Amino acid sequence: MLQDTDLFRVSIFEFLICSTQSPEHRPIIHGTKHLSDLNNDEGEAMHVRFVYMTAGNLEEAQKIGRELISAGLAACINILPRMNSIYVWEGKLEEAAEVVMIAKTVEARVADLITKVKSLHSYSCPCIVSLKVEDGYPPFLEWVAEKVKGRSAL
Repeated sequence: MLQDTDLFRVSIFEFLICSTQSPEHRPIIHGTKHLSDLNNDEGEAMHVRFVYMTAGNLEEAQKIGRELISAGLAACINILPRMNSIYVWEGKLEEAAEVVMIAKTVEARVADLITKVKSLHSYSCPCIVSLKVEDGYPPFLEWVAEKVKGRSAL
């Protein structure tokens, strides 16, 4: 009989096998598939991105999040309050409480998303990093792409 730890080991093994295979040889596991299998109306592969950002406080993060959704630049924004950062700024060691934001979008919207965040952000050099999503649950990835594809502001 499989234990929970055995299932975890199997999942890690599956992840390692899938992440090292070329897309055409990558199997579908537990209802997931490689993003290159998802296409938009023009037949191009969907390039879903998670954009990691930080804000100085919850109110700023919520304002930025609402603006990104309203502008059609993201399908969803996760806001994770109370993250602690340690960094060097202007030659001085700093520690600050910040708020993490993760936006779900597509590659074609990232440049506009960055421009919008910079225009709303209180930091002179905000953390805005786009991370390519390689694999995922197809209905979710399709939802992200559908929510931002060619969408105008609300």
